[in-house]
Amino acid sequence: MSQWKDKDTTRTYSLDEFKQLLHLKDPKGKEPELFQNISQLKARVLDIAVRQVSEHTDLRIDYTLVKRGRAYDAVCFPIARQQPQQLPIPFEQPAEDARAYTAKQH
Repeated sequence: MSQWKDKDTTRTYSLDEFKQLLHLKDPKGKEPELFQNISQLKARVLDIAVRQVSEHTDLRIDYTLVKRGRAYDAVCFPIARQQPQQLPIPFEQPAEDARAYTAKQH
């Protein structure tokens, strides 16, 4: 994802290609495909990954599922930079009290 941070969005991945990248689908078809239902893929893979990347990096990502006809066919990831959260520093307190206050916040 980091390679796409200067662009607004990544390329669009077909669901088959995306599942193969994550080893959720065997390209040779010998193993059963995981998360065949799109709601399972969203709840157990996409939502969790998007939340973790957005919380722990300077990137804010989301995903868009692309339909072809009545079925979902592809996934696209819009990416934006976000400002890291900065802890408030209580300068008016003595240094030891300020450290204790900051430690209690997290």
